[in-house]
Amino acid sequence: MPTIKSKVNFDPEVDRQIVRELTDMTSSLSYRTEPCYSADNSHFPDHRMSFVDKHLRYLKSHPSLDPFKYVANLKLMTKIR
Repeated sequence: MPTIKSKVNFDPEVDRQIVRELTDMTSSLSYRTEPCYSADNSHFPDHRMSFVDKHLRYLKSHPSLDPFKYVANLKLMTKIR
């Protein structure tokens, strides 16, 4: 029987580092970091989920991912050339 993946909580220091890197990406003009649509009206009343929220939610819902490798790949994929 398949098990439901639970959300993972990172070590607080790792969480701060990941948030800092994602925030740095949004403040840089070198990356595409536009907010995306979210149907979750209770958390996002304007229906816009920030780049940081989107990727933190993804990381926390996929506990098998290495967050530092994920951010490194994200930087490669969103880099404006």
